[in-house]
Amino acid sequence: MRRAFVLRGEGIECELESWRALDVLGFEVFGLDVQSLLKDAPRACQLMRAGDLLWIPGGFSFSDHFGSGRLLAYWLRKTKAWDLWLERSIDVIGVCNGFQVLCHLQAFGDCSLEPNLYQKGFVNRWVHCRLIEDHDTPNTLRWRMPVRHGEGRLVVRGPMKARPFLSYDDFDNGSWNQVAGLRTEIGASKIIGLMPHPEVALRPIDDPNQAGPEFTEEFRAKVLTPTGDGLGLLKNILC
Repeated sequence: MRRAFVLRGEGIECELESWRALDVLGFEVFGLDVQSLLKDAPRACQLMRAGDLLWIPGGFSFSDHFGSGRLLAYWLRKTKAWDLWLERSIDVIGVCNGFQVLCHLQAFGDCSLEPNLYQKGFVNRWVHCRLIEDHDTPNTLRWRMPVRHGEGRLVVRGPMKARPFLSYDDFDNGSWNQVAGLRTEIGASKIIGLMPHPEVALRPIDDPNQAGPEFTEEFRAKVLTPTGDGLGLLKNILC
């Protein structure tokens, strides 16, 4: 059984949703306390080994008023936690705020996530996304998931060390080429970042358009089964 660690603690949101998604996918899941990590990274990461997965959750991290993910990324670099993960060949996925953290760590090259171009302030809505094939065109599969961000516009300023793998289909926040997710490799570590929240779309019933109190118990039981679009996307990129 593959193991995964979820960053959690004061100032970290969406940790429970991330944990649940990994558990449904069949991972053996552990928590990685953010305060312990920033205090003594080698000790906090002593159980982690090559091939393990680290999930940096979406939502918010502490002191985001200085810029989404900026301070957490600063401390991950200062405490050498980021270097330690790469040295141990740990795979990393960052969702939403986690993606912003990875961009501040320059995991994907000279790019950043800036305030949305066409929406003012925070955006919270469900959107459709498509996987991008190797020939840079989206495939026919559409994944419906929520976006919850105010700084989700991907801006590319120079050389990239990453490949787009996910694009928005019916949502435009000004991102470069409508890209919603990037992936790369650093040494033996696979690094994935995406703005939509697949962990919030594990079951059909999680979609606000799918079910309500007027539906029968049989229908509600069906939509409670973990077969949602978010789970399908995670199976595609993690399993």
